[in-house]
Amino acid sequence: MSVLSKKSYDKLCDGVASALFEMGYKPIGIRRSRHAWGRYYKFKSPVILDEESINEFLLKRHGICQNNKVRTTYKWSVFHAMNDLLDFYRTGTLTKRCNPVISNIPYPGNFENISEEFLQSLKTRLHPKSIEKYARNIKRLTIHLASQGIDDFSDLKPEFITAFITDISSYRSRYMSDILLSTKKLLKHLYLNGYNDKDLSLFVPKASPRPAKPHLPTIWTKDDIENILSCIDVASPTGKRDYAMILLIARLGIRVGDIIRLTFENIKWERNTIEFNQLKTKTPLVLPLFEDVGNAIIDYIKNGRPVTDSNVVFVKHQVPYTAFSENSRLYAVFNQYLNRAGIAVAPDKSRGVHTLRHTLAVDLLQKEVPLPVISQVLGHQSVNSTSAYLRVDVEQLRQLTIGGEVEYAAQG
Repeated sequence: MSVLSKKSYDKLCDGVASALFEMGYKPIGIRRSRHAWGRYYKFKSPVILDEESINEFLLKRHGICQNNKVRTTYKWSVFHAMNDLLDFYRTGTLTKRCNPVISNIPYPGNFENISEEFLQSLKTRLHPKSIEKYARNIKRLTIHLASQGIDDFSDLKPEFITAFITDISSYRSRYMSDILLSTKKLLKHLYLNGYNDKDLSLFVPKASPRPAKPHLPTIWTKDDIENILSCIDVASPTGKRDYAMILLIARLGIRVGDIIRLTFENIKWERNTIEFNQLKTKTPLVLPLFEDVGNAIIDYIKNGRPVTDSNVVFVKHQVPYTAFSENSRLYAVFNQYLNRAGIAVAPDKSRGVHTLRHTLAVDLLQKEVPLPVISQVLGHQSVNSTSAYLRVDVEQLRQLTIGGEVEYAAQG
């Protein structure tokens, strides 16, 4: 076991990044790995690379235990980043090579035109991120069909669909469910548009997207929230920004994607409201601007926000002071204060900032705010979405809707 200097460690990270690039990884994935390696350097400086140290880092900083199933995409990326680093340190190469990135592989056979036509038909009703997921799943299907000697959708038969389903049966339930849904919709498209004589979508079974063991959302207590907020250094510009963003989620339940895109025009000071079109649902949402939230935003704008041409309220505090990446989930921002507050999180629980939305929803439910009002606050399009979000049954909550609605603004 040897100690790595900063120079040696940086050289090692550069080597792993180059190897990942050659394997077809996207730049954003390599950046995520670099962020994980940077956090490890701060955690274990001077740097020692061995399984014991890495497992300690994964558990204490990210709640990842080797004996437990890694649940979130972010945790998967950290887990693999650290294992790639250790693998490369020991062998000088990445021996556990993964499959090439699906999106970088061209369509085989004659599948491209019809596949692109199908994806184009989804653009009017699905978010671009969802369409990207459909594209990957359809690409995976066509690659499988090509491996079976099929090069055109017109040659499809039920047995080929069954073989594909068997091929993906070992995937995690949520991932397999996504693939089956994409396949089912594509086959329905083929039938309705005359590319197939039979509706082969009938041969695709439904799959539950939920894991076999129910995963209950992480809920923070009122003291937890206060401790997290009190750990933020509101005397610093970055602290003022982080305090305002976390408060917006904790008090109003705004999604991270909407917070990092929030513009000055979205804040209606004269009406004490925040009004915007939601990124996820494309629907408008109007929320009350509580006094403490408004004061936090004003303090950041006046005393913390760097001079920049960006029209979003919250920006990164590194030159050139641009908006957060649209893929940002503020995970690192939230977790530094979670760790600073000394709040213990079980390995099977989420540590993401999204947990603040769950906490707000449960808090409103316990205050007997009617389910339709909670649904409106969270920006859900139906109470069914909200009941699933709360992991409770609508029928059990029906009594809460009797007696009229409660104004959410009164909770301020």
